[in-house]
Amino acid sequence: NNDSANPASIKIANSELGFTSDVEFEAELVKTTPEEPLAKIYAKVIPTDEKAVMAYEVKLYRHTDEGNVEIQPSDLASGTVITVELVIPDEVKDFDFKILHIHNGSLVQTFTKDDYVINGSHVSFNTTSLSEFVFIYAAPHVFNAGLGFGVGIGSAVVAAMVVLGVMFFIMRRRYKLGL
Repeated sequence: NNDSANPASIKIANSELGFTSDVEFEAELVKTTPEEPLAKIYAKVIPTDEKAVMAYEVKLYRHTDEGNVEIQPSDLASGTVITVELVIPDEVKDFDFKILHIHNGSLVQTFTKDDYVINGSHVSFNTTSLSEFVFIYAAPHVFNAGLGFGVGIGSAVVAAMVVLGVMFFIMRRRYKLGL
C-alpha cells in the first residue's frame, strides 16, 4: 500500500478560498532511524498500549520574495477548514486505528473512526490546522509467560494448565475420600 507517488492530498472545504499560485501544499513521511523510531519521537503523546506505525508531516507554504513561508489554513482566511487525505498504512488497515494530530510535540486532536472517512486505501478528515499526523492502533497483546508462545498458543497452554490443575485437585479429593 505504498502509494508514494501521491501519499497525501488536501482540499479546502470552502470552495471560495481555493489555492492561488503563491500557495503550495507538501506532505512527507516523518523520517525515522533505528535509534529514533516513531515510538520514541512521539513517546510523550502515544498511549502506552498503542503503537505508532506511520507519520506524515503536512504543510502549506506561501511563496514570497524572501522564499517559502510555512502557513496555516487560517492564514488563508479565518476559520478555514481543510480536508486532508492520506494513504492508510498496511499495518493498520485491519484495525480500528486513530490518527493523532501533533504540533510541536503536543497532542492537538485525536481522530477516531467517527472523525474520518475511509475511501479505498485512503483516509480523509477535516482540520483547521496542519502539522504531523500519526497513525496509531491498539497493538495486539501478546501473552507468552516467558514460554516464547504467541497469544493463541500461550492462552491455550495456560487454559490447559488450569484445566489439568483442577482435574488433579478433583482426583486428589476423590482419592482422599475413598470414592
